[in-house]
Amino acid sequence: DSLSRTSLSHIVNLASSDVEKFQILMVMLLFLVIAPLEALAILGLGLAYVGPAFLAGFALVIVLVPLQFYFSRRFGRLRRQLATHTDRRVKLTSQAVAGARLMKVQGWEHSMADLILACREEELSGVRRSSWLRATNESIYFLAPLLQGFATFALHVGLGHTISPSFVVTTLALLNVMQLSLTKFFTLAIEYGAQAAVSARRIGRLLVLSEQSAAAA
Repeated sequence: DSLSRTSLSHIVNLASSDVEKFQILMVMLLFLVIAPLEALAILGLGLAYVGPAFLAGFALVIVLVPLQFYFSRRFGRLRRQLATHTDRRVKLTSQAVAGARLMKVQGWEHSMADLILACREEELSGVRRSSWLRATNESIYFLAPLLQGFATFALHVGLGHTISPSFVVTTLALLNVMQLSLTKFFTLAIEYGAQAAVSARRIGRLLVLSEQSAAAA
C-alpha cells in the first residue's frame, strides 16, 4: 500500500532537508568547471615565477583530490543511512503524537519512547561518524599547505636557488588559491552532488506515488 510508504512528516522532512541539498549544489556546481581551469592557470604562473620546484607543491595538491573524492563517497553513503534513520524517527514521532490518547490508555508510552530513542541513537551515531569524517577532512586540508610549502621550498633550495620573503609569500599564495578552489570547492561540489543524487531518489519515490495516496498522506 503506497499510503504506508509516506506520511506528512516524511514530506516535511523532504522539503526541509533534501531540497536544501539542491540549493547548495547550485552554488558549488560552477567550481566543477572553474577549479580545473584555475589549477592549470596557476600551474603556468607557478612554473614561470618559481620554476620546476613549483611542481612539488602542485603534485601534493593534486594528490589530495582523490582523497577528497573518497571522503565525498563516504559522505554520500552516510547521507543515505542518516536519511533512513531520520525518516523512521520522524514517522514514529508523528505516530506517537497522532495516537497519544490510545497510547496512553494502552500503556504503550514507555515502549514507544524506547523505540524512538533507539532510532534517535542510530541517527546520532550517523551524525557523529559524519562529524568525525568531516573533521578529518578539514584537518588534512589545513595541514596540507605546510607540506606543500616545505616541499616546494626544499626543492627550490636543493636546486641551488635562494628564497626571499616576497618569493615565499607569492608561492604560498598561488598554492593556497589552487588548494582552496581544487580541493575545497571542487570536492564540495562532488560531495553535495552525491547528496543531491540521494535526495533526488528520495523525492522521486514520493512523486511516483499516486496523487490520491500522496494527498491522503
